[in-house]
Amino acid sequence: MSLLMNPGYKNLKGFCNEIATMLNDIKALTNDGCGAMVDPEVMKEAGDVRDLGLKTVNLTYALFKLQCEIPKLVTPEAKSKAIEDLKKALELKHFALPVAIQDRMKAIVAPAQPAVAGAPALAEEA
Repeated sequence: MSLLMNPGYKNLKGFCNEIATMLNDIKALTNDGCGAMVDPEVMKEAGDVRDLGLKTVNLTYALFKLQCEIPKLVTPEAKSKAIEDLKKALELKHFALPVAIQDRMKAIVAPAQPAVAGAPALAEEA
């Protein structure tokens, strides 16, 4: 949550888009016969920074939804729909969530099932 409160955070996606535009423009000029205008290593580093920024935005968005918005929903159906909507939104951005967050989403959609008759019970603390 502290990242969301950072005053510069709201600009992160915009900066990533600016980097992407600059990289595309430099590539277009290079391909038009102007020759290499920027060292290829710098181009790679700029692309890596853009990718990291976009991953940060997408991951933070997912965590905000999972920690702040979805828990406020009352019905299991509403929570399930919100999880599916979140998955679709992230898929459109070609963003794969870490396994731990995927597991958290599954737990929200399918909360712990009641104990099955005859199944061993968890040991109680002494």
